[in-house]
Amino acid sequence: MAVLSIAIGKANAAQTIEVPEGEYRLTSGSDSALIVVRSSYPDGHRFRVPINGTIIVRGSLIMDNGFTANGVLFDDTENPDVDINILPTGKILINQGGGSNIKFGRSAFSNLSNKGYLYNRDSEIIGISPDSPSQATSVTGKFINESLGIMEGAGLMRLYEGEFNGDFINEGTITTTGSYGISLQLASYYGNIINKGTWTSKGYALHINDASTFSGNFENHGTITASDGLVRITGDKPATDDAFANFDGSIINRSFGVMTAENGNGFEFKDVAFSGSITNETSARMIAKGDGKALIYIGAASDSNESPNEGNIAGGVSNDGFMSGYYVVKNDNPNHTLELSNGSSGLMTGRLAGKINLTNAGLFQTERGTILTGNFNHSGVLELTVDAAAATTPVMDVSGTTTLASGSAVWVTPGFELYNNDSLMNGESYQLLSAGTLTDNGAGVEGSVLTSVNVVSNTGNILTVTIDRKTPEEVSPGSDATRAVVEAATRSKSLFDLVAGTLTEADLKKLVQENWVNNSAATQQMNLIVQEEAVSIPLQRMSTARSFSRGLSFGDQQASKGIWMQILAAAASQDSRKTGDGDLVSGFDADVDGFSLGLENSLDKGLYDITYGAAVTVADVKADKENSIDDNRLKNYQLSMYGSYTRDEWYVDGVLNFGRSKHDRVRYVELPGIDPSPIESDFHSNHYGLKLLAGVIFPYWNTMLQPVLGFNYSRIVSDSYREKSTSALAQAVSSQTYQKIELGAGLEMGRLYELEKGTLEPSVRLMGWYDIKGDKVKTDSVLIDGGGALNFEGAKPVRDSYSASFSLTYRRFDNLSLVLGYDRHQKSGYRSNNYSFKMKYDF
Repeated sequence: MAVLSIAIGKANAAQTIEVPEGEYRLTSGSDSALIVVRSSYPDGHRFRVPINGTIIVRGSLIMDNGFTANGVLFDDTENPDVDINILPTGKILINQGGGSNIKFGRSAFSNLSNKGYLYNRDSEIIGISPDSPSQATSVTGKFINESLGIMEGAGLMRLYEGEFNGDFINEGTITTTGSYGISLQLASYYGNIINKGTWTSKGYALHINDASTFSGNFENHGTITASDGLVRITGDKPATDDAFANFDGSIINRSFGVMTAENGNGFEFKDVAFSGSITNETSARMIAKGDGKALIYIGAASDSNESPNEGNIAGGVSNDGFMSGYYVVKNDNPNHTLELSNGSSGLMTGRLAGKINLTNAGLFQTERGTILTGNFNHSGVLELTVDAAAATTPVMDVSGTTTLASGSAVWVTPGFELYNNDSLMNGESYQLLSAGTLTDNGAGVEGSVLTSVNVVSNTGNILTVTIDRKTPEEVSPGSDATRAVVEAATRSKSLFDLVAGTLTEADLKKLVQENWVNNSAATQQMNLIVQEEAVSIPLQRMSTARSFSRGLSFGDQQASKGIWMQILAAAASQDSRKTGDGDLVSGFDADVDGFSLGLENSLDKGLYDITYGAAVTVADVKADKENSIDDNRLKNYQLSMYGSYTRDEWYVDGVLNFGRSKHDRVRYVELPGIDPSPIESDFHSNHYGLKLLAGVIFPYWNTMLQPVLGFNYSRIVSDSYREKSTSALAQAVSSQTYQKIELGAGLEMGRLYELEKGTLEPSVRLMGWYDIKGDKVKTDSVLIDGGGALNFEGAKPVRDSYSASFSLTYRRFDNLSLVLGYDRHQKSGYRSNNYSFKMKYDF
């Protein structure tokens, strides 16, 4: 620990101040900051930073005394131009008090780059506010939290009676525990807020209130999660007709961005003029999870003294991704109609209420509570959930004109309570949609797989249909898995909503397929792949030892007693296949990377030879399911004990194997109209194996023939686990056991060719295997949401498989040997390839 004035020397000619590695603390609780940007200092111990230059922080600035002590304080009237560069080793920690990590008490030009760690327990990390009421504070620059940067505090940035001109960009990690992330109060912000990393706020991510102005875009490319809400803008009423709060820009959620409000409204506006738009791009997600809350809420003015543009989102709201909330939009402002557009790729799920003109070209899923004071132009898909009250009152109400375009669709799905009431949906009429004026230009009205629907009336102002129910047996005859899902749906509202939203049996089967947590059988296959590759390495070594001279590989000692290492790299591919009921089991492509490290010893007993050893294998496996964004990863550790017994021309090779894998899986329900939120799980599995090969060698001149018999046993046991997701398809999965018992037979052949400077020795082994066990992959699970048990059985196993090994050895007369190897394992619909290269030097 050092006092900063001692630890830092004078500024160099480039006016760069560097804080070396180490810890630096305030010497007095009355000090205002560890680093002060100021022309003159009344206190001699403070280090003077020139008003033009750069501060580079490598060490740790720690404030653990002083109520208002800051890390870096800008406090000069000459508009200093000082950049701050916090390196990965750098830290600014405010462990108590109301000070900021970086405080602008007066105007300045400053760029901030953070690759380190900024922490503030009780206050904001960046503060822009005047030290005295008579002194205006304006800061110009760019603030970047780099990809390695971490900012954790009660708040991220607070502007109080201050002004910022520039962009704030997050590419790293932000966590705030107070009521806001970025706050503007009686302040102005001219620039953009851009998130490309991860941003988590306990309160609001962005809070603008009082007479404040934000002129720029709030743009998200990454993930923003806020407990109270994403953006809240509320202005106090002035004496004039202008709204106090002004938002002169747009809110944009870029493709694959995720913005989530856990409890409150997602975007809340009151007493604000909003001159831009709200845009949710393709594959982006905006979600408000709170019951009764709105993703976008526009409040009524506080009093009658309302400006002409107050409460108006001038550019409207457009969605080409996923928007969800109890209300997608709720507009309580009586003076402005919001223009809402759901594009052809857009999915909106929730209610709409208030003054809204809706244009729908995508999929809009809604239920009772959607009441539009405006017009509805429909050219996409409208999915209406029908309840018992629809017998007398329409599900959706539009005060103005509703136009159903030719080729558009209206899907009718029964509500959970409605379907479970056997006395209803037996051919009676239900009202779907009412409008001031209803114009149907040829929309198709369809029921789900659970119902039969017929249009009674689409003239006048109300669209009316009759509905008949279907039993689980009628929904999908012949498929046990599908019936199990339908029956489970009658006990789980969340699952029922998904099942009821499917229109055809094919769609339902796809849902069932997506509902199988181990759909591609990847849990077992990934273990088998990595076990197969790990076992093949010592078997290959023992086979090579019988043919080649003892020598050294990379890291080897003499082969009779030494340590060896070999890189493991393989690729496997499994085609899609079907179960006995015709349900699809997805294929996948897998890549294996790792290494094996072993220790072995050989004994020559004269009449026979013995080789024995042990190897540790560490491998990573990544499996990509066909036509899916699911992510399956496995980290595997194995211990193999192996040995070989050779007597005359006879030999037996064996490997006993034990392994443990950690699975990290993210799956998605990739169907239209279903929440694309990830369903995550992590669990462990163990695998055990024994492989034996026995053969006899028949040498003939320069050719060697070896008939081979084999036995292979594998046992995979995966732990039980619970998936983590808000999705209705999240499940608790029981422990699973899978076994394979194989018998094999084959032939190995090698030949020696004499060359000018050495010998060339190609060899090939072909074997056929038959699985006498014939286990099917089975998965037993329970829907966490209460839907009951689900039992899925995989495809019929392919029992016949084949393996081929090829090696080409070039042994020079100077004792150098080069070995090129290739292994292929194949059965119907499955293949794996492994390539290896080895260099040896014989002593």
